[in-house]
Amino acid sequence: MKCNHCWIAPALRALRYILSTAAMAVLLACTLAAQVLPLRTLATMPATIAETSGLIRTGPNRLWTHNDSGGAPELYAIDTTGVILRTLVVRGATNVDWEELTQDVSGNVYIGDFGNNDNNRTNLVILKLPSVDTIVGDSVTPERIDFSYADQLAFPPADPLKNFDMEAFVAFGDSLYLFSKNRTVPFDGYTKLYRLPQTPGTYVAELIDSFYTGPGPTLNYWICGAALNPAQNQLLLVSYARCFLFSCFEGADFFGGSVVQRTWAFTQKEAAAWRDNTHMYLSDELLQTLGGKLYEADMSALARQPMADLGPDTIYVGDTLVLTAPMNPGAGYLWSTGANSATVALTQAGDYWLQVTAANGCTARDTISVGIVAGLDAQSHGLMLAAKPNPFDGSTVVNITLPESGEFHWSLRDAMGNLVSRGAAEGSASMASQLVLGQALAAGIYVLEVQTSSAFAVLRLIRR
Repeated sequence: MKCNHCWIAPALRALRYILSTAAMAVLLACTLAAQVLPLRTLATMPATIAETSGLIRTGPNRLWTHNDSGGAPELYAIDTTGVILRTLVVRGATNVDWEELTQDVSGNVYIGDFGNNDNNRTNLVILKLPSVDTIVGDSVTPERIDFSYADQLAFPPADPLKNFDMEAFVAFGDSLYLFSKNRTVPFDGYTKLYRLPQTPGTYVAELIDSFYTGPGPTLNYWICGAALNPAQNQLLLVSYARCFLFSCFEGADFFGGSVVQRTWAFTQKEAAAWRDNTHMYLSDELLQTLGGKLYEADMSALARQPMADLGPDTIYVGDTLVLTAPMNPGAGYLWSTGANSATVALTQAGDYWLQVTAANGCTARDTISVGIVAGLDAQSHGLMLAAKPNPFDGSTVVNITLPESGEFHWSLRDAMGNLVSRGAAEGSASMASQLVLGQALAAGIYVLEVQTSSAFAVLRLIRR
């Protein structure tokens, strides 16, 4: 996996910052403009968990959360009205600074005790539990994943290097992916992405990538929570005033896909969990009179994947063929002709493509080959063509009714207009002539053209 903006030595980091400022400004300008994501308040969090700092969903109307630094080493199951359903004590653990919860596809739960406000901790740990809903009793002993950062050389580092606080992670594949909470002074706008195994042990976290969230102020752009949807194809990173939704990535290359931003009212939001692939739960800490709530967000508009299927290659008889894109609410369209509407009018044969860009930035593309027989009627001046069967599997019989007795010429072309076969025959106006086609044809669309001295007719054939 690439590492777009990794740095080790301060000198390299300073150089990267200087060179990347203009480029990142361009990047953000090209990103879809941040719009407001409406949040619906579901409940007030109980006083016991006023400092909610992690969130997972384990079943219908069932969430788990915890308090952050200094809280009891406990997990709390709540419903969406804020009622505490169960308390689970994590034996032998201390809540130094629990900041995040996540779970893998097997149901194992991970507690991130990696909050590091001062960037000076040397006892970072992730606690691993079995599926919390299957634990019998009111306590559990965790396994430990102890770790450090490969690029942290001082405890604490100098202010421009303070990017070793952590409040967000997700489980994907056989690894855990951690997103840093940036406390650099001056704020440089990057969240760093680290990788750790899910297997208990002691490790050095691997720095694999980074993402520029924005220029500041710090509280609006540092990352405080993360959640991966059940389909594992959309990642949400949370800050106090906005979120970043990543889509269309390959594997764990989260930053290699598309990204859109959405804003919301400023509160201390530090936890998120997907209800399903189209809705999210979020919670924020109680800060004086602000926050302390459980919210729901409708992500369906951002979860839609674009569709660009134009159907099979075709031949159209007439002057103008109108192609229509599949319905994509909220999406943008771009045709190879330069048109940006859902439909395009074509008057010339050729290859045409459509690119659809969804609200989440994902794109889909399709190409169609079009043949157009323009300026002619399908049947003209009494010359009539009829094929049975059509579409056909083996062969078809074309009945040719002539307006007058005499010689007629015929040709068969494929969907690209290439000549497949041709011939000529004598026919009578009093009896339909027959032409058998298809035995040697590959599956596809064909156009039969028949011409006499006074008439011309075209018939589309489909070989299955």
